[in-house]
Amino acid sequence: MNSSADQTKSQAKTSIPKNDEHKEKIFREIKRTQKLPSPDKTALDIFRLSSDKNVDYNKLRKIVEKDPAIASRVMQLANSAFYRSQVRIYSLKNAFVRLGMKMLGNVALGVSLVSQNKKGPCAAFGYEGFWSESVARSVSCWYMADDKARSVDTDVAFTAGLLCQVGRLAFATVYPAKYSMILRASEAGDSVDLLRREQDVFGLDHNELGAKMMAEWNLPDFFCRAVQYQDTLSDRQNLPADTQERDLARLLQWSKAISMILTRKQIPTRKALDITVKATSLFGMHHAEFPRSFDMISSEWVKMGSIFEVATREVPPWNKIYSLAG
Repeated sequence: MNSSADQTKSQAKTSIPKNDEHKEKIFREIKRTQKLPSPDKTALDIFRLSSDKNVDYNKLRKIVEKDPAIASRVMQLANSAFYRSQVRIYSLKNAFVRLGMKMLGNVALGVSLVSQNKKGPCAAFGYEGFWSESVARSVSCWYMADDKARSVDTDVAFTAGLLCQVGRLAFATVYPAKYSMILRASEAGDSVDLLRREQDVFGLDHNELGAKMMAEWNLPDFFCRAVQYQDTLSDRQNLPADTQERDLARLLQWSKAISMILTRKQIPTRKALDITVKATSLFGMHHAEFPRSFDMISSEWVKMGSIFEVATREVPPWNKIYSLAG
């Protein structure tokens, strides 16, 4: 983007303060490398068409049919336990109806990104673990949006969980050597330390980068804000109370904790307690509800991992995890 008008438009889309021109310049430099992970053309076409209120369903079906990977995932998801239906679907047309247009576009984005980025040049970046965590977060967000945080659309929650860490993938793809050094130096499991190191080296962190990327994909402004500020819920200026972005950021915070339990075999007792408290404080969930919710999410994570061809594992019931935490 060369004109000041284009720059202003881009800043508005990503909700970055007007005086933050330096970060915009850094993002443009990263874009110019042409290495940023992005959904392929077919996935973007499906996403954009599915967002059109006047969509031509026959045209959309023909585009989906051209991509066997997306078509098969759409059918698998439509027939999954997510939709709690005993009636099996055999046509894309009926799958579109069950999933809805938003989820169809979201599946296309997710399938495209996962399939293209299962491995890469960053030695210290665990690509398989990254997608395993991302799917865990998507399922957690979807479940809680449906059960507790109903101000956020379940389809939006699902996509936010799946894509909210794409900035990490971007750094690993564009700057593999530098990012390997950052990951190795960062304190294990400390997201604050990782964000600080990214800021020091690149001038912006993975949440900011992810938000800018999603704005380029024409995802909603509140979605991008939630991703950008997902680790700073105390930031009332950028995440005002009773807004969609704040509610979505809360979901992302909670899903982060759940994904840690699902993907890690050993959970310290303090962490198990912290996660239980977080669930009750963020969503008013009674502590007795948590085991049932966790076990449901765990089961759906395994099923969704199969749909996206992402590694998962069998996870013990929450009560057993809690009793063995140490």
